[in-house]
Amino acid sequence: MTKEFYQEKPPSPATGCTSEADPESKSEPISQQLEALPVTDSLPEPESVTFAEVREAQPEDATQPEPEREPEREKESEPETVNLSKVTLNSLRTPQGLRLPNARVGSAYQIQLAPESLNRTRPAPLHLMAPPPPGLQWLSAEQELKGIPELAGEYQLTLQGPSAHAESPEPAIPALLLTINPDPRSLWQNLPSDTEQRYWKTDTDLKRLESTSVPGLKLLAASRRGRSHAHAGTCRDDDFLLQELPGNWFLLGVADGAGSARYSRQGSRLACQVAAQVIEAKLSDPAFVQSLESQLADFANSGQALPPHGLQARFYDCLAQAALSARKAIEAEAQKWQDVEPEIQAKDFATTLQLCLVYPLAEQWFFAAFSIGDGMIAVAQSDAIHLLAEPDSGEYSGQTRFLTMGSVWQDASAIFGRLKFALLTHFSHCLLMTDGICDPYFASENAMQKFENWQGLLSEMDQCLHSPQPDEALLEWLNFWSEGEHDDRTLALLTGGTR
Repeated sequence: MTKEFYQEKPPSPATGCTSEADPESKSEPISQQLEALPVTDSLPEPESVTFAEVREAQPEDATQPEPEREPEREKESEPETVNLSKVTLNSLRTPQGLRLPNARVGSAYQIQLAPESLNRTRPAPLHLMAPPPPGLQWLSAEQELKGIPELAGEYQLTLQGPSAHAESPEPAIPALLLTINPDPRSLWQNLPSDTEQRYWKTDTDLKRLESTSVPGLKLLAASRRGRSHAHAGTCRDDDFLLQELPGNWFLLGVADGAGSARYSRQGSRLACQVAAQVIEAKLSDPAFVQSLESQLADFANSGQALPPHGLQARFYDCLAQAALSARKAIEAEAQKWQDVEPEIQAKDFATTLQLCLVYPLAEQWFFAAFSIGDGMIAVAQSDAIHLLAEPDSGEYSGQTRFLTMGSVWQDASAIFGRLKFALLTHFSHCLLMTDGICDPYFASENAMQKFENWQGLLSEMDQCLHSPQPDEALLEWLNFWSEGEHDDRTLALLTGGTR
């Protein structure tokens, strides 16, 4: 999928946020910019949208490079194992004894010592003078220490062997020195956030809907405060929206407030609330809906690869306008504080926004997506994945775009390019997720393109869906452990797209 990159200033040393253009310098309204675009059946590049492949899965082009595989995420059920079989540890001898490799609480540990490591010339049963650390056991015949440590600390293990014979004395058996490190998960605190602070937000949120109009269609969303926030006692910055709208329209959205923006938790909340209000109002307008659904039916029967310009413009007017309205609401919120705290600016509410509208046609499903910033929108089939949004990187490593950036809204063709569409005969999952989930599961954007890299994630989604309380199961799943990945996590999911 082609990505466009647009010039931004480097991050401010004071806040770490990407600097944004002066709001007063933004260009003409979005509706006027749209009118200036050429009206053709197929928009020229870069104004045209990218349309996800609508055919059933095709053989991959053998000339394309192999996508990078994502690393295996550390799983709690499969702890790291230290396994050193029959090793001689002379290099680890100290005046106090024989230093064993470190162990870790909760991780399997196994080491079998060669006789020469213990100053023995031949194998002989050796016994511990005292019980081993909790969770470990000493097998005297095998001279092996194994188990899953339960308690961190420094341990000295004293061994005793058979009585030495005068005719063949052997040197003393060295003490075994073992350090058991704590499980890094246990070092994270879960401190409550201050409920009296401005724009306080709950640590978790979840929602579940079952369609009243499309049998079997389910909508789920869950959001959880990241460990980094919990450790500092700060609020969750993510948010989501989930709605079944009149006329069989389904709306999903996620927003990720910038961690370095002090009120981003309110920015993400406003973005979701306002976007939902604008889209619902649009889809409650009979004239707009009649025209939209008529054009959708024509497109579905046309066999064309791209929606016609008029249909694209309808979603531009709906989804892009919803995002712009959300930005204006954030600007208005910042303006409210100018008399008492003039330093508050819209960038203090910086947030990403991912939106997806889903509509069932007679024999197909239509998806329209709009995104600003990192995160992902994807539609899965039994053997294929269709990306409708990928991480929206900035000019510098680690940066992303935010809804509040003036530069995001200066170019109508660039805004138009944020629209993505798919028309599919069936789907198993439509997923919107913030980078707190994307980053642990996908090492690169190339990895996102490969269906096999999605199978583990989709399987875990299915396990949640088969739970008696799937929304609560999804919320609990968001607490998975991944080394170095402790951001907020939010996922919105639509499933059941088969007929």
